[in-house]
Amino acid sequence: MKTFVMTYNVYEALANRVVINTAYIDPDTRTQFAEVYFTKEGGKSIDTIYLSNEHDGVHIGNSFFHPDDPKKSHLPKGLGAGGVNGGLFISANNIPFNSIIYLPDKQRLTFQ
Repeated sequence: MKTFVMTYNVYEALANRVVINTAYIDPDTRTQFAEVYFTKEGGKSIDTIYLSNEHDGVHIGNSFFHPDDPKKSHLPKGLGAGGVNGGLFISANNIPFNSIIYLPDKQRLTFQ
């Protein structure tokens, strides 16, 4: 099984902070999976911060850091195969993430 780096972001002022978005396909089931990793120590330790199989199969788009705050990461969510709405995960202090979902029909944000 091959895993691919889909996107990554390095916080420029602190190059030891990196968020990496990966994806792979299970060769037996042909199911696609996404995993996102984070390090604040240049890779000495790496935390798994998102697994699509724990979030209704929803994949992550282009993960990135807030330009002025290296402790705030953003993970835009796509749509899940089961009709799950996308949205945005935002961390306030590296991890954990709070989910923010935009509901266009209601013109508001909800926090989960």
